Amino acid sequence: MFSAILSVIFLMFSACDSAMPAIEEQPYLIVAGNRVTLNVQYVQYIRTGFIYQSPSPIITIVSSTDELKEYYEDNRIGIYDGYGNLLPDENFLNAIAKYTDNFFAENVLIIVGLTENSGSNRHRVKRINENGEIVIHRLLPAMPGTADMASWSILIELDRSHKVEQYRVTLIDVTNY
Repeated sequence: MFSAILSVIFLMFSACDSAMPAIEEQPYLIVAGNRVTLNVQYVQYIRTGFIYQSPSPIITIVSSTDELKEYYEDNRIGIYDGYGNLLPDENFLNAIAKYTDNFFAENVLIIVGLTENSGSNRHRVKRINENGEIVIHRLLPAMPGTADMASWSILIELDRSHKVEQYRVTLIDVTNY
C-alpha cells in the first residue's frame, strides 16, 4: 500500500515541466560571425521516470520514427512501481506521439537526457552554435533544492537543414529563477 501511494505521488510530480515555445529569444547559430536564427519550432521539457546513467547529458539525434521507437525501447524510459515493474512513462509517450514520418521528412529531433540531483532544477535551451554546441541554462532555485533525483528529456525540434553530425551540451548555471 505504501509503495502504491509513493507511485501516485511520483506520477503527480513527474508531469511535463511544460511544453513551451523554444525560449523567450529564439535559439540561433553563429555562422561566420553572423547570428542566424535557427528554425527551432518547439522545445519540450519532460520530467521522466527514467534515470539517465552517466555521463549526463546524453545527446541523441533522431531522424525517423523507427529511430525514435528504438530510442524509447533502448533507454527503457518508464516509471518503476513499488514492486520493481517498469511501467510506461505516459508523459514521454504523449510528448513523442506527434513525431510522425511527415515531421521527420523535414526535421530532426534532438533529445538531450539529463539527470539532476534535485527535482527543483529546470532547463532552458538558449542557442545551438554552428559547431553543434547546445547551450542550456540550468535554472537553479535561490534556496537549496530538494534532494530527489530527477531526469529530464529535452526534445528539440530542428529543421533538417540545420542538422550537424555531432552535438555537445554546455550547461550554464543560473540561480534565482
